[in-house]
Amino acid sequence: MQFDTAAQIGIPSSIGSPGTPRTGIAVHYIGASPVSRGSHDQCRNQVRGWHRYHRSLGWQGVGYHLLLCYHGIVMTGRGINRIGSHAPGANSTHIGICFMVGATQSPTDAQLKAFRDLREWLGTKGVGNQVRPHSHFISTSCPGNHLRGRISSGNWGTGGTVTPVPGSGKGSAGTAGGMTSVRSILNQQKAINGMGYSPKLVEDGIWGPKTNTGIRWAQSKIGVKVDGLWGTDTETAYQSYQKHSGKGNTSTTVPSGTPLIRRGNTGTRVRQLQRALIKSGEKLPKYQDDGSFGTETQNALKSFQRKAGIAVDGVYGPKSATALRKRLK
Repeated sequence: MQFDTAAQIGIPSSIGSPGTPRTGIAVHYIGASPVSRGSHDQCRNQVRGWHRYHRSLGWQGVGYHLLLCYHGIVMTGRGINRIGSHAPGANSTHIGICFMVGATQSPTDAQLKAFRDLREWLGTKGVGNQVRPHSHFISTSCPGNHLRGRISSGNWGTGGTVTPVPGSGKGSAGTAGGMTSVRSILNQQKAINGMGYSPKLVEDGIWGPKTNTGIRWAQSKIGVKVDGLWGTDTETAYQSYQKHSGKGNTSTTVPSGTPLIRRGNTGTRVRQLQRALIKSGEKLPKYQDDGSFGTETQNALKSFQRKAGIAVDGVYGPKSATALRKRLK
């Protein structure tokens, strides 16, 4: 694996605040337009251009921690010991890796090999093996269908073997990709299956014709416009359906308040907290109980703390645990 240092690229060696994002990796692409391919000097020039562009947005510099050029060379952006500026909710927890490709371009074999090698190297630095698309954190088409398909399948081997998945996540019907501004595709699939849809959808977070059909079935069942888009009207009707069908009356485990649970944590205790917050009446419509403590979970916890009259810090500790148990009695 070959690295380009910031000095070799021609950008500052210290961009952004110090930090140690170690939960996992957030994958990005450059955008809708194809990235031109030429000499490696051109790749370095492109990174310098993105650095200037990100500065024009008011950021301290290029937002990605690392970039992968089409030659398979790892380009240093902020480096792995700085807070990123690549995805709200993930900047301090996930290493932002940008494939230097546009929406219509597939990564080269060299880029895929570099990514495999880079993941292994990052593991030796304490970075977790979680890999998320940029669209996991906000509603966006990034990192494109091809890379999203690889993330879903876990297939990072030699290029061209993953069929691009339907859907860009931009919020229109048919092959445009479903709506994710209210609830992620994965949690739409979970909700549909939980309503008794048969045959059950594969819960893979990928929008396609089967998911579109499932959403339309659910909309018909709960009495809203059947358009295949899970927007606010569908969410409201779904929550009402859950309440009156008794689906939400299962027992809920309230996790202990020690050790603390905070933004960036993942796992069973986070999932228990998310379920308890939902049961208490808080809203986590997009990601639900995905076991990843991000912005949505933090906001729901703050809302609960505010209503419970305890310190509103977005960190789950003993006082929050006591108040949540009391609420759910």
